[in-house]
Amino acid sequence: MRIIFTSLFLLSVFFSKATIHYVSVENNHFNPSTFVMNLGDSVLWTWSAGSHTTTSTAIPSGATPWFESMDISNTAFLYIPAVSGAYNYECYFHSANGMIADFTVNDPLSVPINEGNKTIRLRSSRVNEYLTVEMPELQQEVIPIVRDLTGRVVQTFDAIPPGTNTLYVGNLKNGIYLLELASLRMNISYRFIKY
Repeated sequence: MRIIFTSLFLLSVFFSKATIHYVSVENNHFNPSTFVMNLGDSVLWTWSAGSHTTTSTAIPSGATPWFESMDISNTAFLYIPAVSGAYNYECYFHSANGMIADFTVNDPLSVPINEGNKTIRLRSSRVNEYLTVEMPELQQEVIPIVRDLTGRVVQTFDAIPPGTNTLYVGNLKNGIYLLELASLRMNISYRFIKY
């Protein structure tokens, strides 16, 4: 049953479509003022009234900051987060009046998958050269295999032990890949993006 659920979850993540989250910029508030989204989704601020900004104040390391006017001449601003984490923003002119908001970006490709109480997780699903696999409680070695989207094996590795392991994938072309972690008792796949 767990294998069926895991397979359905991975398929839903793989084939899920990005969502646009709309935020109305109104007199002295953002509506909604807080929400949760997934990596790959976008935020679209739309002007409703007044003269405002949407300005990042605290964002995850590696995220792109923004400072955009929202008024009759600038009625929309689209932002696509590239990093998971908490994003805080404000209206530069009206933050003292409480015009502040936030959203959280989850990385659905790094959601832990449990085998009993043994968690396996990718530290990030977007990698440039190194892919980090965390298996703190697993009691067995796994063999990592990288496949392209057609299922063809494009890279193999020696077995890796429990704990945190770093895999070099810098030789792969930019694109979307599947990391398969296989052992005698399990076979789990994760999607990652090489950029």
